[in-house]
Amino acid sequence: MVDRSRPKTSKTSSGKLRASKPGSRASAAGAKPASRSLKPGKAVKPSAKKPRPRKGPSVSSRSGKGEAYIEQAGEWQVIDIHDGIALHDTANTTMHYLNHIAAAVFLLCKQSIAITTVSAIIQEQYELDASPEAAIRKTVNEMMRVGLLKASKKPVAG
Repeated sequence: MVDRSRPKTSKTSSGKLRASKPGSRASAAGAKPASRSLKPGKAVKPSAKKPRPRKGPSVSSRSGKGEAYIEQAGEWQVIDIHDGIALHDTANTTMHYLNHIAAAVFLLCKQSIAITTVSAIIQEQYELDASPEAAIRKTVNEMMRVGLLKASKKPVAG
């Protein structure tokens, strides 16, 4: 509990002691009180800082390094549910739920496959007019972040 009955003191830049009013925003370290007070009906602007992106594996959108290939990471028990699939990792008792599109992406990645190939298959299966490649890359990046998929090398024909 804070004792507000005695005035607080702080040092000024010249070294003199000054008393501050009880309950004021000035601290013992000499911090200045807020220069602006909130007025009724005025909204406070949110901070201009943007959240930093999470670090982790990701699949870039067609860098000059060639095509990106992906495959399933680890062994997963696949359980069909009414609106997609559930993936169960018995090693560390992890469970993930995927909608139909994410489930299709995951199941296509049993072997190493190009992201553009996955996108073309999804576009054909769902009869889409535009290529879903950007959405597929976003889905793949999220699935890589949680450990369902991993980057792989181009499969060897044979």
